[in-house]
Amino acid sequence: MNIHYDIHSLKNSQGTEEERKFVVLQQQPPMKDTEMEMQIQEACSLTSGDIRAVMAEIRSLLVRELSSGARFHLPGIGWLSLAAGLDKNGNDPDHKITGKDVYLRGIQFKPEGNLFKEVIQNINFVRGKYTSRSVEYTEETMWAKLSEYLSHNNFITCKAMREEFGLSRYKALQWLDHFIEQGMLVKDGTRHMAIYLLSK
Repeated sequence: MNIHYDIHSLKNSQGTEEERKFVVLQQQPPMKDTEMEMQIQEACSLTSGDIRAVMAEIRSLLVRELSSGARFHLPGIGWLSLAAGLDKNGNDPDHKITGKDVYLRGIQFKPEGNLFKEVIQNINFVRGKYTSRSVEYTEETMWAKLSEYLSHNNFITCKAMREEFGLSRYKALQWLDHFIEQGMLVKDGTRHMAIYLLSK
């Protein structure tokens, strides 16, 4: 299965003036609870009500075990455990650390080795068509690029803005709304397929 990714970068990483690149996955929305229940129901003899009851009991056991300081194992999936940290008083050499200085930082998950291998075998990373981070433009540069595009095309869409100029959906809409407010563009089309034209 294809998983889309985008490449972001941090300039002056750790004060070294070097650019550090990192991968950002374009994650899909999670499966709805009802959809998961239906898929499990179709694969075995459990009803959706049975599945909800089992999940509720697993949650109850998870809370009890983690609260007692134990790791919790989900067979075939992995282990859940607590991660703790020290508050600011913990760094004071004159302060005697007590349990009040310790806080719960989060819940960690460690997958079973076979689960990790199976996921790896089923995925393929593909560069995303759209970026989640926008190229920065001045108003003058952005309008010049838009004008050039509209000199060869009757209209532009948000999708075309993203593809042509390397913009996120949010930034593309922000620029389009800005030029509408300036009286330079007009919006037309439908609610599901808006188009933007040069103002006459």
